[in-house]
Amino acid sequence: MVLFTILLLRLVEGFFLIGMEAIWHVEEYKTLIRFGWYLGYALIYMSCFFSIVSNTFNNGLNKLATVQLLLGSLFFMGTLEVARYVDRFIIKSDALGVFYASSQAICNLIVTACAVMIAVKVLAGKLYYKKDLYADYL
Repeated sequence: MVLFTILLLRLVEGFFLIGMEAIWHVEEYKTLIRFGWYLGYALIYMSCFFSIVSNTFNNGLNKLATVQLLLGSLFFMGTLEVARYVDRFIIKSDALGVFYASSQAICNLIVTACAVMIAVKVLAGKLYYKKDLYADYL
């Protein structure tokens, strides 16, 4: 379920980006774009976070370091989106500009690396044990 959620996260991010780019230069949607960009991504990341937490809580997968790193990154990314919205449009400063850009890139790399590590664990478990030991990851 974890891999499915990460794949779904990336698909939703892609469609969200396509939708936002379609209205990016329309002046009458400026407020919607400002609100939607940061808070939309925060909603996507937090939904993914809570989905993984709820799916891994019962089977103990939330205690694995890979899943904890993934959850920490998703929570940080969602919180950072809200902080950047407040910084940029409510306080009207750009104090988090460089930190936001570099943190988002690093967190996206961490999420992708965690997905690859989980996929390798699933495949290794299936190949080595010839049974579905890691089925809960999917």
